[in-house]
Amino acid sequence: MSNNLILCIQGDSRPWRQAEFTAAAHRLASLWGGANIVGFHRADHMMAAVAGMTRIKRLAIVSHGWPVGIGRRRNRSIRTALHKPPYIVDVEHFAHLLGPRLAPESHIALAACSTGAHRRHWRWSWKSYGPAQRFPTFADELYWALCQWSDVTLVAHGAAGHTTRNVSKRKWSRYLRGISLMDVHLGPGAHRYRAKRLEWCRLLEVEDDAGYSNAERIMAGLPLA
Repeated sequence: MSNNLILCIQGDSRPWRQAEFTAAAHRLASLWGGANIVGFHRADHMMAAVAGMTRIKRLAIVSHGWPVGIGRRRNRSIRTALHKPPYIVDVEHFAHLLGPRLAPESHIALAACSTGAHRRHWRWSWKSYGPAQRFPTFADELYWALCQWSDVTLVAHGAAGHTTRNVSKRKWSRYLRGISLMDVHLGPGAHRYRAKRLEWCRLLEVEDDAGYSNAERIMAGLPLA
């Protein structure tokens, strides 16, 4: 049984978008050398999938998202400050289930819109390429709830966009809270310059020998090609 788990939203009303979610989940699984892919409609489905694992090295949630939640907005999601089980579960309850199952070093990919953004700073602008402007964010709350159990790294998006190809990528890890991965790779403050932002977009489109883009590799917690 794989120590990697991918939770993939199901039942999107637009077939083309559901196909994108499914394809992204399978590509992440391939990058990890295999994973248990579990479809979900509601928060309790996500909880059940996590409960079925004994050890989790890598976790991805491929889904809709927004600054205070991930999953379906209408009563079927994990939220920052709302707990109405079984369909709505707050971050603390999710983390309490997930944390003890994480490996000592683990990676989490929130492949969903805006989970690394504050609700007042989630619209696209040049700041979307930079570090998180305000706290907390959904990613921030999940990270701090999990770090007592694992030396976890977490990657999330600072604006709306594709599940894995979104260029607004932020990272949470030890001593690093919502840093800009663009600034990590292109230099401090690089996100402020248009030429650098264009360079970053081109860099994320570069593919490795197997056809996986750097954007996907970053979500998977792997080095750039």
